[in-house]
Amino acid sequence: MENIKDDGFSLECLRAVQGIPSSYLQYYYSRAAKLKHQKEDEKSRAQVCMEIEEQLLTLYSNEELVEKPALLDKRGGHKYSLAAVSLIDSIANDKRDVHVVNILNRGTLPFMEAGDAVEVAAVVGKDGAEPLPVEPIENDHIISLMRIVKAYERFTVEAAHTGSETAAMNALLAHPLVGDWEKAQACFQEMKQAHKDYLPQFWSAE
Repeated sequence: MENIKDDGFSLECLRAVQGIPSSYLQYYYSRAAKLKHQKEDEKSRAQVCMEIEEQLLTLYSNEELVEKPALLDKRGGHKYSLAAVSLIDSIANDKRDVHVVNILNRGTLPFMEAGDAVEVAAVVGKDGAEPLPVEPIENDHIISLMRIVKAYERFTVEAAHTGSETAAMNALLAHPLVGDWEKAQACFQEMKQAHKDYLPQFWSAE
């Protein structure tokens, strides 16, 4: 990923996980290095993105703009528009070509729950997406990581719907980047207070 400082993965790491990790998994497998980068950077990635978006909105306000701004390449995800248009084309014109999409699992990956959203290759046409068969996955590391990240997502959804602080804390404790009670609790309470106007479900019982 162009927007991630690439520390790579050692051969020992690849042999251990028996897979080819996405660049984003550097945040899991190289947490200390990633944290060091962020502390050394003059601005956080969020601050950089906010500045880029403000500049892009100014550029887009020019009705005579007919070329993609070079600045967009620094935003990350700048090629998603191509994927989106291609997907729309497949649905609208019933092209039934293959896209990588997020769909309900429904047995595609037997080790995940039926209602889980999974990202897999699928044939896309006017009737939606039909997942392609996935070869059996016997890698316990990958299966375990997918399950724990999905558990974090389920806890997060539960917390958002119910205002349960227990669910929110379980989400943070389950996530591979957190797992520390005191830090998670302090972070959650600070964010809950800072965004109080948008999180009434966490305050209604108080």
